[in-house]
Order: sequence, then C-alpha cells, then structure tokens
Amino acid sequence: MELEIRNRMRPKLDQAIKRFDMSFSVQLDQAIKSPLTQRSGLVLLYDMSNSSYKNFDFDLSQKILELLKKLYNLSTAIEQIEWEPKRKEEYELRHNTNNIGTFRYELRHNTNSIGTFRYELRHNTDSIGTFRYELRHNTNSIGTFRYELRHNTNSRGIFRYELRHNTNSIGIFRYELRHNTNSIGTWKG
Repeated sequence: MELEIRNRMRPKLDQAIKRFDMSFSVQLDQAIKSPLTQRSGLVLLYDMSNSSYKNFDFDLSQKILELLKKLYNLSTAIEQIEWEPKRKEEYELRHNTNNIGTFRYELRHNTNSIGTFRYELRHNTDSIGTFRYELRHNTNSIGTFRYELRHNTNSRGIFRYELRHNTNSIGIFRYELRHNTNSIGTWKG
C-alpha cells in the first residue's frame, strides 16, 4: 500500500519540484540582474576572488550568520542520514499531520545516473500546503555546489528571506541574502 501511494504521488511531487526550480531560478536571476537591485543594494554579493563586498549592508551580518548556521546544520543532518542500501537511487520521507492529505514534512534524496546529488527538505506549518521553510542542496555534473534556504512568514507563499550560496565551475564564491518586508514581493536589504 505504501509503495502504491509513493508511486502515485511521485509524478506530482516531481512536477512540483520542477515548477519550483524554474520559478525560483527565474525570479532570483531577474532580481539579481535588475538595475534597480544593483543600484539600491537590495542583494548582498560577496566575491571571494577579490575579497570585496558589493552592495553590503552590515546590519544584515547577524541574519546572514544565523541563516548560514541553519543551512549548515540542515545540510549536515541530511548528509548523515543512513540511507537504505536497497533504495539507493531515490529516497522520500513524507510526514502528514493534518486530515486533508497535506504533507508537512518532505525530504528527498536523489542520485541519478550522471552522479548528480540532490537534497530537498521542506517544512510546512500552515493548513493550505504553503511551505515556509525550504532547503535545497544540489551538486550537478560540472561540480557546481548550490545551497538555497528560504523562509516564508506570510500566508500567500511569498518568501521573505532567501539565502543562496553558489560555488561555480571557476571557483567564485557567492552569497546572496534577500529580505522582503512587504506583501507584493519587493525585496529590501
């Protein structure tokens, strides 16, 4: 029965993840490339190649440290999970605490045939399926490490805090922290 449910739910979950991938990447990339964003210092960029801060607001330093600590703790916990050897290719852990079939906790680990490791952790605290915490860790086939942490505090799915850490194939380290304080998705430092 459990296997039947997993097989039935997997396509829906995969579709949801793909939609999240596309929308999140597009929105964040647009925000970073926006001239307004660059001019007003809404996005924090730290470039290790020249050890300089761009658009840096020191008032955010404590929040950055707190988010990095949460991100490290969550990713470390996922790394230490003893995955079942017989289910090496894909793992899913879902926990449902309400009566309408909304899963409040989801953990997935996928290792595909080209060596891509992927971790996704989501935590939902409301009754309509809005996930307020999302952590993703992706290592793709070209050695790019990527961490994404999002925290949503409203009821419409607008994420007010976003932290990303990217190490690309040419060794550039990048940290981005965004904080949204309004209801229409405008990001502020």
